[in-house]
Order: sequence, then C-alpha cells, then structure tokens
Amino acid sequence: MSEKVLFLDSFCPWTSRHEQCLSSFLKENPGTEVAFGILLRKDPLLSENDIEAILSIVHKDIKTISIEPGKVDVVLKKENCPFVGDDAVLLKLGLLSKAKAVFHGLLSTQEDVRSGKRLLAPYPVLEYIADHPLFFASKISFMMHPDRYRHSVSVARTAYEIALNNGLDAIKAYQAGLFHDIAKDLDKALQRRLVKEHFPEYQDYPNFAMHQFAGAFLARTAFGIEDEEVLSAIACHCTGKEDMTLFEQTIYCADKCEPLRDYDTGHIFSTAKKDVHKGFLLTLKDQAEYLRMIKVDYHTNPLSSAMYDRYLKEVKE
Repeated sequence: MSEKVLFLDSFCPWTSRHEQCLSSFLKENPGTEVAFGILLRKDPLLSENDIEAILSIVHKDIKTISIEPGKVDVVLKKENCPFVGDDAVLLKLGLLSKAKAVFHGLLSTQEDVRSGKRLLAPYPVLEYIADHPLFFASKISFMMHPDRYRHSVSVARTAYEIALNNGLDAIKAYQAGLFHDIAKDLDKALQRRLVKEHFPEYQDYPNFAMHQFAGAFLARTAFGIEDEEVLSAIACHCTGKEDMTLFEQTIYCADKCEPLRDYDTGHIFSTAKKDVHKGFLLTLKDQAEYLRMIKVDYHTNPLSSAMYDRYLKEVKE
C-alpha cells in the first residue's frame, strides 16, 4: 500500500466518527502519511476557512487540500496517492465488512451534529461551532438575546467541566447546557401556550418556570433531540424537582455557577468539580439564604418546594 493517502470528505464538520475512522486506519497502517482532501460543495454547508480551522484544531499536523467539484481525479494524479473515504476503500480503514455502514454513519453523524440532535464531535469542534456560531448554534443564537446566548455557552462549558470531573457524559452535559434556555426569550404567552398544550400538568406554574418546559419541547421538536436524560435536565433546570439525577444536578448547578453570573460562584464551581452533589447542595444553600434575605418563599410551586424540602435536609445534616 502507498505510504501516503488522501482522506476525502466534506468535513462539515469533523465528527467523532471521522476520528474513529482515522484512528482505525492509522492503527492498521502505521507510518502512513494522511492528508485531508476537503471536498468543496457548490452549496457549502460550511465555509472553506471554517473547515480548515476545525481540522487544524483537531489535527494541526495533517495537511489539508481543498478540492473543487469535479477535480478529484486531477488532485489524486497530482498528489500521486490513493484515497480513503468511499465504500470501495473504507475496507482499508480496518473496518472490514462494516465499510458501508460506517460510511453511512459518517453522513448521519455529520447531520446529527449539524442539527444539534446528537453532538458526536470532539469538544474543541463543538466549542468552535458555538463560538462562531454555526449550524444548530446559529439557530439557538437567533432564538435568544446575545447576552442569553453567551450565558448558554458559558453554562455548557461549565456543565462540561463538572460532568467530566464527575465521570458523567460531558458532551451530553454540554448539549443540555447549550440548549437549556432556548425558550426563555420567547413571548411569555407563547411559552405558556406551549406548556398548556404539551405539559398541561404544569400550566399553572409561575411565569419563571414556563421556559424550562417549553425549552424541552423545542429541543425535541425543533432540533430533534431524543435523549431523555438531556431533555429531562432542560425541563427541570429552573425549578428542580424532588429526586434529581447527578446529570440533572450538573445542569442545575452549572446554570447557577457559570462565571458570567454577576455574583461570586467560584466556590460552587470548585466544589461541584470535586463532587457534583456537594456542589448542588451548596447551590441550594446559597439560593435559600438569598431568597430568605429578599423575603421570597421558595415554595412557589410543587417542584421547587419538593426539591428544597428534600435536599436542604442534607445541607442541615
């Protein structure tokens, strides 16, 4: 086999599946030089500059070659090397009879990332998408005030760090954090109507709680998110509830301790990274003290009441 190959794809964007294919290929063919052949589209889903920037983030030492439509043969002849990337040569990736399924998986994984359904991409890629914002992040940013978007990105990063340090799914935590407030800047009447239609058991809750339920609905219907753990975390990030999983506690805590908040949250974040449950309890303790100071009863709805009554007992103990 040639000591040099061209990995052809649109890379819109680079995903965990690309990473799997490349790692498998290099394991089966150690010492082979790989270059990325960026297949440019007439209707680009991502600019050439963005593709190259993302590839340089994940594999800065691998050469990139941009290929215009219909010019693949010209480039292959010029580079004097075979390529990997389609059904016929994916066998060379060490994936044997699963080649076609893997290639299909590349396409579907890219679509899942672009839509926001499943963020199956390396964390630096997701950060690039959120920072610019691209694909699903562009849609999220359009739905909210710029300050709200910055808060959402900060919550996502905070949730990622907490989850990573607690053995939880950090990418899913990033997703839940990024989507948690997608309904908050919607018209209040629309929020309440969505809750009345799809979460009728919560239709009489206070206004501040409406966006978490409406947000879970939009995450599922507008972005295709099907992961119940992510949806549940979105649906209780504001009110909380009586029995919260560690994943739900992570999103709740990250929302309250992200660094853009206008009060000191460093003690909560540092505690949560060591033990998310202790960080969550510290969050509730600080919130309860603040609410008492401004003379607000936290028993404003059954979900919040159950959360505080359940977990403040642990704080006292």
